[in-house]
Amino acid sequence: MSSPNESSSPASHGCTATPITLPPRLPPSPCCCDSDPITGLKQLFVDYFQGKGMAAGRDPATRPVFLRLHGVAHGRFTVAPNLPDVHKVGVFAQAREYSAWVRFSADVQPGVPDLKGTTGIGIKLFGVAGPKLLEPDQDASTHDFILQNHDVFFADTAKDMCEFTCQSLHDKRDEYLNEHPVTAQILKEMEKRVESALTTPYWSVLPSRFGDARFVKYKLEPLETPPADAPPNFDDPFYLRADLHARLRRGAARFRFMVQFQTDEREMPLDAATVRWSEQASPPVEVGILELPLQDLDARGQSAYGENLAYNTWHALAAHMPVGSLADARKDAYRASAGNRRNVNGVPLAEPAEPRPPQYAPGVDYPAAVDTRIVRAAIHPAIGIARVGNSATEYYVGPQVLDPSPMPPGFYRDATGALKREARSSGSTATTRPATSCAS
Repeated sequence: MSSPNESSSPASHGCTATPITLPPRLPPSPCCCDSDPITGLKQLFVDYFQGKGMAAGRDPATRPVFLRLHGVAHGRFTVAPNLPDVHKVGVFAQAREYSAWVRFSADVQPGVPDLKGTTGIGIKLFGVAGPKLLEPDQDASTHDFILQNHDVFFADTAKDMCEFTCQSLHDKRDEYLNEHPVTAQILKEMEKRVESALTTPYWSVLPSRFGDARFVKYKLEPLETPPADAPPNFDDPFYLRADLHARLRRGAARFRFMVQFQTDEREMPLDAATVRWSEQASPPVEVGILELPLQDLDARGQSAYGENLAYNTWHALAAHMPVGSLADARKDAYRASAGNRRNVNGVPLAEPAEPRPPQYAPGVDYPAAVDTRIVRAAIHPAIGIARVGNSATEYYVGPQVLDPSPMPPGFYRDATGALKREARSSGSTATTRPATSCAS
């Protein structure tokens, strides 16, 4: 198997791949979108977009999309009791309950606030038996679901998504949106105000198989939500993170996990992601409950554990195989970006065999870490560094060179033995004002 950041060869896909470099080079238009949009999307999102962040020294290296972390939570996924036989498929036919690790995120870039960003959720189940679709993790016991807080996507197919991304990166986004009003309208609808990551519904957007002959989309619907400490502070650029952490410190959250069956091939297409599947024509059916117990999302190692996980809808049983060209593009791009991110961060590539325990030991929380990492140090230019003495009347003018000559013994003290205060010089004239304190 090729390495995660190896571009597809031109011969195999009819596309001239842009060589991988750091800093990366933007693929020339049309970015392979006309001949091989899946390779084109991998080049745009992984080789170029993710590569830019890595080349800039972003530490740790991040995902190219949904990189804003709100929080990582442990929980359990319980299959609904007394499911009819027609719903006992794949995950819903094996166990009564699965351990789960959940990542809440937003599709916004660094420096952009949470407000009006798209909120996403990744759910990783543990203990799911059977071969999975995604190589080289086909023997893993994990199974993933990925959803976002809008029920349709802004592009129908992988080709559409590739063309939109290529045009946007080549500074032709407005031109593209003027020619594609449906995309423009959905992007506008996606910019909605979300009060909490625990109170918004989520949709898979893209369909999956449900057994041999049926297709579904997934939906996650809030059932119980712990109260907030205060109304959301939309002026806080990270308000969704603050709200999520505060709520789960107060109580448990529960979601209904639902499937919506395709009942009309024409009205519910499999490769047209801008088309909304009517919930009136096909009401979603509850097949399980996702529960996130009371917990401290700031517990030692919890966020790092979740960030090092890789979520991919192809981490799945064949009974739940994703369908459509966008799903096919996701498979390659997500796998490649996870490989890049983990390699740069020095994290093993494989899926975890066991979930991280919620506690260090039963009834014992993980020990808190002592933060000794210096993130930034600076000297305020208006204050500088100065000796603060205790002499009532005497001072000396501080040196203006890095390596001053030594002064004779006793120079820094007055007749009483008190330390002279240090004065600063301004231009060629020394001030008689004693220095204030130092800052760092």
